[in-house]
Amino acid sequence: MEDYYPPPLKGIRSFSRARIQQVIRSLSPYKEPGSDKIPNIILIKCCDLIDHLFFIFKAVFELDVYHPRWLESVTLVLRKIGKTLYDVAKSYRPIGLIDTIPKLFSTLCLKHISYLAEKHNLLPPTQFGGRPGRNTTDAMLLVTHKVKDAWRSGKVAAALLLDVQGAFPNTSKEQLIHNMRMRRVPSCFINIITASLTGRATRLKFDDHLSEALQLNNGTTQGDPSSMLYYSFYNAPLIEVASSEDELSPGFVDDTMILAIGNTIAQCHTKLKGIMERPGGCFEWSYLHNSPFELSKTALMNFPRSYRDALPGNLSLDKPNPDGTTTNSLTAPVASCKYLGVIFDPKLRWSLQHTKALTAASFWASRIWRLAKSASGVSTSGVKQLYNTVAVLRFTYGAEVWYTPLHCPNGSKNTRGSVKVTNKLRSAQRKITKAITGVLSTTAGDILDVHAYVLPIDLLFNKLLYRAALRLCTLPTSHPLQQLIRKAARRKVKRHLSPIHNLIQLVQINPRDVGVIDPVRRSPSYVPSFDLIIPPSKDAALTFANLTNSSVPVRIYSDGSGFEGGIGASALLYINDKLTRFLRFYLGTPTEHTVYEAEGVWLVFMLQERDPEVETQRHLVNMCPMK
Repeated sequence: MEDYYPPPLKGIRSFSRARIQQVIRSLSPYKEPGSDKIPNIILIKCCDLIDHLFFIFKAVFELDVYHPRWLESVTLVLRKIGKTLYDVAKSYRPIGLIDTIPKLFSTLCLKHISYLAEKHNLLPPTQFGGRPGRNTTDAMLLVTHKVKDAWRSGKVAAALLLDVQGAFPNTSKEQLIHNMRMRRVPSCFINIITASLTGRATRLKFDDHLSEALQLNNGTTQGDPSSMLYYSFYNAPLIEVASSEDELSPGFVDDTMILAIGNTIAQCHTKLKGIMERPGGCFEWSYLHNSPFELSKTALMNFPRSYRDALPGNLSLDKPNPDGTTTNSLTAPVASCKYLGVIFDPKLRWSLQHTKALTAASFWASRIWRLAKSASGVSTSGVKQLYNTVAVLRFTYGAEVWYTPLHCPNGSKNTRGSVKVTNKLRSAQRKITKAITGVLSTTAGDILDVHAYVLPIDLLFNKLLYRAALRLCTLPTSHPLQQLIRKAARRKVKRHLSPIHNLIQLVQINPRDVGVIDPVRRSPSYVPSFDLIIPPSKDAALTFANLTNSSVPVRIYSDGSGFEGGIGASALLYINDKLTRFLRFYLGTPTEHTVYEAEGVWLVFMLQERDPEVETQRHLVNMCPMK
């Protein structure tokens, strides 16, 4: 049986103390703990526990043991907002809570497996969930770009949105282990995952009631940090069912879309039917992975190029049953459907998504306005913070997909883009700026934006789109959008512009001129060459500087700043209290350069000043106190 699987990647013997401490510092300090009632802040503050945790985690690797207490969890049963009936199980959302120490251990395993998955391309390129450097908008940008490319080529498309019943609870441990072994996950992690999913138990908690322990034979704990990555391996074969250039199957964890491109909509339906029913297709994955599709929630959307394209009837699917029979189901095409939180329509005009964004903006603006009472309400700074951190994030979600920036084509005085929704969103923002400034209702909206120090709606969206476009330009070659972005920047199109085309035209940046940012830049076992120490105050910085001067023979001082109308940086190398070498560089005036550029230059200078022939201590000292 061992010969059936490919050779696994090289594993590790244990996690180092430095690695454990690094992950502890990255934890959210006040997340809800499990039954042990120990929050993460305890681990963050108690550095003396590192040695104890190191030997505990080392025993898991060397002795192949997993503490039985780590297999127990508490499942909070929460009501889903907006449900009319709460007498059915689907109206509740289970949230799993595990103890702090096994959660830390799971996070350590997650980061290492994620690093190996990205470095060695263990997951399908169109799997966007639970992976660093990827998000939901990437999947939506890929789908919309493929549809627009099909229209530009004179073709059409159709998509089938699949709904998996109980994706996480129905996960089969044996099948998950099989998938991970087929993708060369190291044996040490395979053993840990097997132990962590064997003999699990949970207690259901309703308000103040805590049930008896219930044994769990299948599934993963949704509160486990590794659960999303586990499911990325679990449904990887489903993502890979698309086997030709006219087929696409992007996925985000348990949300999967099957997209087919053809000359006619009927041809697209035939391809979708084949993807679902053929050997190795979606139905076979569903059967082998104990993940039945809820066909009543499966959505079919046609993407015709024009009104002349003939639209066939319902899509007929024959689902095979274990007893050899088949179950026929008819899926009717829909006029709109929600995919990853954004409402798609057959023409990709986003009118329904605009309505949703406007509804969200009005909803949150009204509630924040109610909190902004002059006598007993939230302060003006609190109102502004609520608006920027809650309301803006709600109505701008996925803006790079459905929002077209405002622009005036050459020789035209009319503004193009998402003009209608922009004007309506200005009214919602006006309600907030009035609450912040407390002015009369007759005050102009642009004046309110200035005095409330809030970006106007069009500039707010431009800021988000610029940020999204710059991120897309830094994607590595392993990302499926990278080649599409470079092609869109290299070749201008006039018809059926995709959101990627709009973003590239907005920023006017050549992706080849932007550096690539890899999703994983270093191994999890990486140890920095320097220790970074930031004193809390100027006095503490001076004390530490005097101590360093008296004890360290080799010292480098470097800084970058603006002074007397100029921006520059310099670095000094001292060996045994003697100035040995110095570097300095003048960048230019403040109108041409910023202090941030000078800060980057001094970091480069500091590294250049290091003398390889002199043994130095591992200390990088930032003498600027924390603000």
